[in-house]
Amino acid sequence: MKKIIIFDFAGTLVCMRPVKLLVPYLLLAILSKFFVLGIITGANRRNTMRILNKVGIANFFSDKAIITKDDVSYSKPDIRLINFFARRLSSKEIFLYVGDSDKDFKMAKRYGVNFLCYNSVNGT
Repeated sequence: MKKIIIFDFAGTLVCMRPVKLLVPYLLLAILSKFFVLGIITGANRRNTMRILNKVGIANFFSDKAIITKDDVSYSKPDIRLINFFARRLSSKEIFLYVGDSDKDFKMAKRYGVNFLCYNSVNGT
């Protein structure tokens, strides 16, 4: 199985207002050839899927690789989110977590996975 890259949703992968893609489409296309791409978000599934379709990247993420507040009762930085994700995909091969907050960082650190902070405000 391919290794996994997990993205935070709002503020990292997409901007909510106005709705726009923050990670370049071409980068996601290339990454999806070599990695399983996933999302962990506090948003609900319906809204998450609507936005993924609107920005044209829903095809890069399988349904089981998207964890929303509809799937779990706990929130970041609770490590059970990543544990649930790993069980759902039957893999602990998580290579990278990309997020924009201290909660994202703490969760990745607790799980022992590499973390990339992507600040959508200034693109760093």
